[in-house]
Amino acid sequence: MITLDDVSKRYPNGTYALRDVDVHVEAGDFVFLVGSSGAGKSTVIRLLIREVLPTSGRVIVDGDDVARLPRGRVPSLRRKVGVVFQDFKLLPMRTVYENVAFALIVTGHGGAEVREETERVLSLVGLTQRSHHFPNQLSGGEQQRVAIARALVNHPAILLADEPTGNLDTENSATVLGLLRDLNQRLGQTILMITHNPEAAAYAHRTLLMRDGKIVQGKM
Repeated sequence: MITLDDVSKRYPNGTYALRDVDVHVEAGDFVFLVGSSGAGKSTVIRLLIREVLPTSGRVIVDGDDVARLPRGRVPSLRRKVGVVFQDFKLLPMRTVYENVAFALIVTGHGGAEVREETERVLSLVGLTQRSHHFPNQLSGGEQQRVAIARALVNHPAILLADEPTGNLDTENSATVLGLLRDLNQRLGQTILMITHNPEAAAYAHRTLLMRDGKIVQGKM
């Protein structure tokens, strides 16, 4: 599903975010990429959604060489990849239901399909009873579950979670991690999670440790 083949990323100021990184994620994997702030973890996310391009090496996402994709196919790539962020990025003036449904509407879906798919993922994350609440009426853990539902609603091949527990307390962190593990075990969802918390790695199939832009530990 994901291959980084000898990937380096050098920014215009001369800073290397990644150096000679090799990562392989198979369908159905649950992989944690662990490291301190500045280790290069978020650059991996940016490469996978083609927000930036590698300086050298190849980035393959579900069979597509990301750097070689024409601009017109970038939206198609991004529909294959659901992304969950640390700060939720929910629309504050829209309900839980509307936040999730919006992800379908902007990709051209409508009518009964929007209703059915939105209800499906809200049930999946256990928020059916909260569908008409607004984000400020939810706990942090509930808001992150809404963000996960929104990321899943378009049936992405891959779920990328960028520090999804970074703003949560211990209890809510465990709830979100348990949900991700359940999605992986029950549905076979391929997940790559970025985190600075090494304790979270107990939930994953495999953990890769990054330091100074390199993978320094773990089976790649």
